[in-house]
Parts: sequence; C-alpha cells; structure tokens
Amino acid sequence: MSRDPFVLYENRDGMTNSDALAARINSGEPVETSEAGPQPRLMVDDILIQNITGNLVDDRLPSPVQVSLGDLELCKQDRDPADLASQVMAPIISQIVRRAAEALVSKVTELITKSEQLQKQVDEGRQQLEEAAGNALNRVGNLFGGGSDDENCSAFDVNH
Repeated sequence: MSRDPFVLYENRDGMTNSDALAARINSGEPVETSEAGPQPRLMVDDILIQNITGNLVDDRLPSPVQVSLGDLELCKQDRDPADLASQVMAPIISQIVRRAAEALVSKVTELITKSEQLQKQVDEGRQQLEEAAGNALNRVGNLFGGGSDDENCSAFDVNH
C-alpha cells in the first residue's frame, strides 16, 4: 500500500513525460539481470495506492494545476519482476493520463468561462463609458447654446 504519492505530469510541445515512460516500458528492451538462470516470480495479492495527487504542467496553461488523481487498486499479480513492473505501471500511467486530461479540460473550461465573464464586464464597462461620454457631450452642447437657433441668435445679437 502506498498513500499520498505525488506525480508530476508534464506536456511540452505535444510530448508528455508519461508518453516517454510508457514508450520505455513497452520498448521490449531486455532488463539487465545480475544472475544467470531462472528469474524469480513475485506473487502480489493487492496493490493499493491511495490519494494520488500531482501537478499538471502544460505549455497550453498559464500556470501549473494541482490535480487529484484518486486511488488505484490492482489485484492478484503473479509475474516475474520485469513483467510485474509493466503490469503495475500500465494502469497507473493510464489513470494518470486520464485524470490529467480531465483536469486539463476542466482548467481550460474554467479559463474560458472566466474569459467570457471578463468579456461581458468589458462590454458592460464600454457601454457605460459610451453613455457617460454621450451625456457629457450633451451637457457641453447645452452650455454653448443647446436651445433653438432663433434663441441662440437673439441671445448674442448685438443689434438689439
């Protein structure tokens, strides 16, 4: 059992660290052993990893995002050590990638929502500014003779 492990999930230029790890695990490269002869087999009843958390670092996000990756449980494993590592890592990587993708979508959705709210506030502010400017122009116009043309002329006619 493992509790509270921390994972760093990075995505730069379309390549993630979990892609690199999965490629290495699935490469089929032989594992170096120190002894010749039969490899031991490991029997594992349960693997439980609880409360996996991590940071999602993606070049499409303005800053890292902390994510909860949940729990992972694997049952009844009977393999040689190299196969066991592959069998354990595959679902871990899969869950990390799935949860990281969910977190990325959630963060992007949140940013879009905030952007829409900011755009609405900008539009409302611009409308208020236009109204205030229009009112100010009307007041300035009234200061300089906002009445009818006849009144303006008689008010400034020096012949009367």
